[in-house]
Amino acid sequence: MSPVDLQRKVRQLDNDMSSTYELIFAIQNTLRRHGNRMAELTEMVEAHDARFDAVDSKLDAVETKLDTVETKLDTVLDVVRGLSRRDT
Repeated sequence: MSPVDLQRKVRQLDNDMSSTYELIFAIQNTLRRHGNRMAELTEMVEAHDARFDAVDSKLDAVETKLDTVETKLDTVLDVVRGLSRRDT
């Protein structure tokens, strides 16, 4: 290889290395932005999860109350049916 060819090759390799470092830097920046966005999305999902947990607790309370109403209604219906049988 001639000295001119050697210099050209060294320049080419130097340019390739510079390009490679630029790409790595760009990838690092993109990954950093993605990481930040993922953190934001995680916070949003956790906030929604907390709200859903609160709604779930409220629905459980309503279900318990409805079960109580159902039990009382069954008792009232039993009494009404018993009265109806006596009248006939």
